[in-house]
Amino acid sequence: MPHGKLRALGLHGWRTSGAILAQQLQRKGLAAALDDLLEIDCIDAPHTATGPPQPDVAANFQGPYFEWWDDHKAEDGTHTYMGWEESLDYLAAYIRERGPFDGLVGFSQGAIVSLVLAGLQRRGLALGGLPGIKFCLLFSPFQSRDPRHAAAYEGLIDCPAMVIVGEQDPFKSWSLPSAKLLKDPVVMMHRNGHSVPGADWEGVPRVRAFLEGVAAGGEADSANT
Repeated sequence: MPHGKLRALGLHGWRTSGAILAQQLQRKGLAAALDDLLEIDCIDAPHTATGPPQPDVAANFQGPYFEWWDDHKAEDGTHTYMGWEESLDYLAAYIRERGPFDGLVGFSQGAIVSLVLAGLQRRGLALGGLPGIKFCLLFSPFQSRDPRHAAAYEGLIDCPAMVIVGEQDPFKSWSLPSAKLLKDPVVMMHRNGHSVPGADWEGVPRVRAFLEGVAAGGEADSANT
């Protein structure tokens, strides 16, 4: 690849870890299928999980487990993501010390973080003085329910992005609408559930083309499928 590999920060899901995200990307071969194009630095959130992980996570992956925040819901229905400010400071410091990073790869809660970071940075409200996020790969993303993140969604987020959701994902109805927060996203489905697809996924060539477009500094493929 003439432009060299892109570097991305990998943001894991709720009550998992950077090591678990790396395994999720590796076990079915997706990381290997993209290895010549993309290097992913999968990191732990700064907060130890405040409770147990999902049963399927506990059954398949060893801890320790982490989270980007703990969701507190008030009687009036307002959500507060406890620990968000610390996570934002931690991510800014990590990017400053270990970067630059070209983009973000997020799964589930990590995809929420990715969308919020891209939106806030575009509006000058986060990651000040750091290189702009060039792309996001969002696996099973959601829209944040914390009012502090509302500014991230004021207007479409103008960041090249792929939204990738499983056909059997029980949270599909939450994930697909998040694509409407982005300007011209690539929206793709895979046949599995709340998971990362493998190297045999028919969408891999589209992901590769998207990354090649980002690396070349051109327009990423924005046609939905």
